Amino acid sequence: MTNNKKSNFDNDCDNDCSGDYELARQIEIEEIKRISDDYELAREIEKLDLLDYDYEIAQQIEIEEIEKMIKEEEEEISKQTKQCEICLEDFSLLDSSNFFLNCGCVIHNTCFDNMVKVAVENNNLPVKCPNCKISVHPNFIEDSLNMANPELLEKYNKFSMNNFLMKHNDEYSSCPTPGCEYMFFFNPGEFELLCPWCKKHYCLNCKDEWHHNITCQEYQDSRDEKKLDQQFYNFARGAKFKVCPKCKFWVEKNKGCNHMKCRCGADFCYVCGKPMDMSRPHTCH
Repeated sequence: MTNNKKSNFDNDCDNDCSGDYELARQIEIEEIKRISDDYELAREIEKLDLLDYDYEIAQQIEIEEIEKMIKEEEEEISKQTKQCEICLEDFSLLDSSNFFLNCGCVIHNTCFDNMVKVAVENNNLPVKCPNCKISVHPNFIEDSLNMANPELLEKYNKFSMNNFLMKHNDEYSSCPTPGCEYMFFFNPGEFELLCPWCKKHYCLNCKDEWHHNITCQEYQDSRDEKKLDQQFYNFARGAKFKVCPKCKFWVEKNKGCNHMKCRCGADFCYVCGKPMDMSRPHTCH
C-alpha cells in the first residue's frame, strides 16, 4: 500500500512539474521573441535615423554647391557691362541704378524717368524703347510717374483709357460731350444715351443729339437743310430781302415804292413787313 501511494504521488508531481516547465518555457520564448522584435525595431529606427542624417548632409552639400554656383555666376555677371540706350554710358549688369524694360533692353533709372516725363508732356505716346521701339509696359510708366509727377500720371491714365476705348469701341463708349468723362458698356442695338453726368441726350450711332423716330440720315439731312436755311436767311437779310406775310416767300425790292406785291397776290409794306390795306393809306414810316 505504501509503495502504491508513493508511486501515484510521484506521477502527479511529474505531471505538475512538466506543466510548469512547459509554461515557463513558453513564457521564455515569448520574452525572447519580444526582445528580438524590439531589437529589430530599434535597428529599423536606427536605419531611418541614418537615412535622415545622410539626407540632411546631402541636402546641405547641395545647398552649398548651389550657393557656390550663384556666387560664381554673380562674379561673372559683374564683369559684364551694358550700355544705357539713352545716355550711352556703360554700367555693370548688377548695378542697382539701371532699369530692365519689358523688352529686355537696359536703361538708367534716371534716364528712364526723364524719357517718360518728356514723352507724356509732349504727347509722344505710347512710350517706346529707344532701341527696339517696343512699347514700354504701362506699369513701368505708372511707377515712374506715381510719386514725382501726379499731374502727368493723370494725363497718361486718360491716354491709356482713351486708347483702351479705341481698341474696344464695340464694347465700351464714352459720353460725346467734350470734357465729360462718363464711360459705359455699350449694348449693341441700344443707341440712346442720357448721360447721368452732364445730362445731355445723345444718339450713340451718329454721336449727335438724340433724334426720336427718325433715322440718323434723316436727322442729318434736316440739319443740313437748317444750315442752308440759316445761310440763306443771313444772305437775304444782308441783301435786304423781305418775307411775304402770307406765303412766307422771300421778295426782293429792286426799285419803286415800299408797296410790295407778292406772287401770291398779297400786298405788304417793304419797310415793316406788315400787310397793306389798299383802301387806306399805310403810315408805318
